[in-house]
Amino acid sequence: MKNNVPILLIVVGLIVSVYFSSKENAESINNLRFNTATTSIVKTKYYVNLDSILYIYKAIDNKEEASAFLDKLEKYTNALNKKYQASENHKKALAFEKKNIQFMKSKAGSIKKLHPEWSKEDCVKLANNFIWKGMHIDMVKFSKGNPDDVTISNQGFSSLYEYIWKDEGVSHFYTGKESLVVDYD
Repeated sequence: MKNNVPILLIVVGLIVSVYFSSKENAESINNLRFNTATTSIVKTKYYVNLDSILYIYKAIDNKEEASAFLDKLEKYTNALNKKYQASENHKKALAFEKKNIQFMKSKAGSIKKLHPEWSKEDCVKLANNFIWKGMHIDMVKFSKGNPDDVTISNQGFSSLYEYIWKDEGVSHFYTGKESLVVDYD
C-alpha cells in the first residue's frame, strides 16, 4: 500500500488538474465568444451600450447561463450585422446610381441600356465610333447596321467569317467561331 500512495497522489493530482483546466478552458471559450460578439457590434458603428452587456456577463456565475447569454448575444450580433450590411449595400447602390446617372444619360449609357451584357468601357468606345480587335461582331452590327454580305472560309480546322459592308471606311471584319473580331480592313 505504501508504494501505491505516490501513484494515487499523482492520479488525484491529474484529475484535479484536468478539472480546473477544463473549467478554465470553458471560461476562456466563453470569453472568446464574448469578445468576438462585442467586437462585431463595434464594427457595425451602431451605438450599443457595451458596458451594460459586460456588466451583465460578469454577473453570471453559472456556465450554462453564461452560454445561454452568449447564444442570445451572438444572435443579436448577427441580426445587427445583417442590418448594418443591408444599410451599407443600400448606400453603395445609391452612390453607384447617382454616379452613373450622367453616364446613363449619355450616348454610351443608351447603348448600355440596350445591351446590358456589354461593358461600360465598350459602350463608351462604340459611342465614340471606335473599332478594335476583340470586339463582338454584334457591336459592329450595332455601329454599322447589318452587313451587305457574309462569307465563310475554312482555314485548317477552323472557319473564318468575313462580314462585308459596302460603305466608306473600314468595311471588312473577320471573326472566328466566337464571333469576336480578329482582324479588319
